[in-house]
Amino acid sequence: MSTFTHPNPLIQQETFALHHLVGKLENRYGPLADQRFNKIINEVPEKLVVATNERQLSIIMDKVLGTFINDSFCDNIHISAKWFHNLVLIHMHNDHIIKQSELMLYLHPVNLLAAELGGCISISEMNGTTISITFINKFTTPVFI
Repeated sequence: MSTFTHPNPLIQQETFALHHLVGKLENRYGPLADQRFNKIINEVPEKLVVATNERQLSIIMDKVLGTFINDSFCDNIHISAKWFHNLVLIHMHNDHIIKQSELMLYLHPVNLLAAELGGCISISEMNGTTISITFINKFTTPVFI
């Protein structure tokens, strides 16, 4: 895990590079993705540091990625992230439509976890399926290591 000490002592949250977390999930799900002829593509900026509960975010992303891989076949799954002031948006996207209603029902428990981080999970079906995970980042300006 990459760690970063923020110069503001008021920020006591755990900090880590988001790309590294996605890399761990990529390693965990690589064999399953291969079996289903999927490819996971980590497009998260390598040095983007976030300040949130890493364990909780890992649980959320693990469940979402596992669901996505199980519902995808012969596809590329792109994982990207953007920073908007104190909000981080993670996208997982493939080129096939997965029924939104079924996904939301299955992901409801992790949506509650995302709410604890000040965010949510949403799904769109435009040019494939995109699952978005948002959460509040304790840093208010982008931090890159």
